[in-house]
Amino acid sequence: MSSTPPQPAPGSTQAASIEADARYLRSLSALCVEDDPEACALMAEFISRRVRQVHTATDGREGLRLFREQRPDLVVTDIRMPEMDGLALVGEIRRIAPTVPVIVATAFEQPGYLVRSIDLGVDKYIVKPVQLARLEAALLSCAHRLRGEEELRRRGELEAAVRRHQTVGLLAGGMAHDYNNLLQAILGNVCLARAIAPAGGEIDELLAAAETSAKRAGDLGQLLVLVASGGLFRAAPVPIADLLAEAMGPVVEGTRVALHFDLEEGPLADGEVLGDGRQLLVLFAQLADNAVAAMPSGGVLRVRLAPVHVAASVDGFEPSVAHELPLPAGDYLDVAVSDTGPGIPPAIQRTLFEPYVTTKERGAARGTGLGLTMCRSIAQRHGGLITVDPPGARGASFHVYLPRA
Repeated sequence: MSSTPPQPAPGSTQAASIEADARYLRSLSALCVEDDPEACALMAEFISRRVRQVHTATDGREGLRLFREQRPDLVVTDIRMPEMDGLALVGEIRRIAPTVPVIVATAFEQPGYLVRSIDLGVDKYIVKPVQLARLEAALLSCAHRLRGEEELRRRGELEAAVRRHQTVGLLAGGMAHDYNNLLQAILGNVCLARAIAPAGGEIDELLAAAETSAKRAGDLGQLLVLVASGGLFRAAPVPIADLLAEAMGPVVEGTRVALHFDLEEGPLADGEVLGDGRQLLVLFAQLADNAVAAMPSGGVLRVRLAPVHVAASVDGFEPSVAHELPLPAGDYLDVAVSDTGPGIPPAIQRTLFEPYVTTKERGAARGTGLGLTMCRSIAQRHGGLITVDPPGARGASFHVYLPRA
């Protein structure tokens, strides 16, 4: 085997695409099926340096068993093998996982093999003795396809979420308009009735309770406005440390929750984000309120900052950044808000930011199921994003990505 792969010019679009494919390849697992022990060991050693994990088999039946057990992301197989040949193996794999990339290698360049390989949808067909440069190119080609398919799935999910959000926004906007008009009439009449009712009497007490409930309903109306459109948006540089203290300090005051800001002195602590300070106050106050509600017996609410750079898209794919964030290219600030509460139930993890999904009890002064929907609306309105970490052993951790000023 020999290896002399051509190298694209450094800094070129092609080089950037190949590097992105190589990074993605390192996250995949592979199955190598080869009946010659020496060739199998050599090929597996080469592949293992480029993927996360590699499994090996010496015949087709063993390869099929390993594929069923391990479900690798891609397969490299010889054709002529005992027990079950490589193309029969590919046929079985196609029935289990039709889209798994497959590379076949053979010492016999026969038209029949090539035709069967095409019929089975084999991604790459290479002839022995295998040149490592060709094998590497085949692996990168498979990674490129998988990366593109994953990006399309992620983009589709994001577009579907945006469409749902727009629908909810239109609905909430119409509801908020009519709701607030009706509520204003109710509240106005209650206030007039209190003005003529005997002070301190039973009627006055009942009207006072009605007025309190109407004002709470008014808060819900304002929440609907924020979910729908956010009202008037004024973008300006906002000092992040001051904003977080102003938003979260009053929420935890008088509770058993300790608020810790991990904001070391430097550019981040003194940094600014670009946005509407009033709406960002509402966003972070809501996250703090959720954390306090999750820790009624006490705990720690911790806030950390981290810079995030989103690179420009490469080869038609979305930006390649930490966590694969679906954001335009630029510099962002990751505001991580975590608590030591019981965490988020896995059952609602995927729908957490949808309307009327809540971990709180419902009712007055409890959860409405709109708080995190509002947070998402505000973050997106700022050209940013809010995410939540996967369920862990304990606690919940939210990340708010905002453009740096």
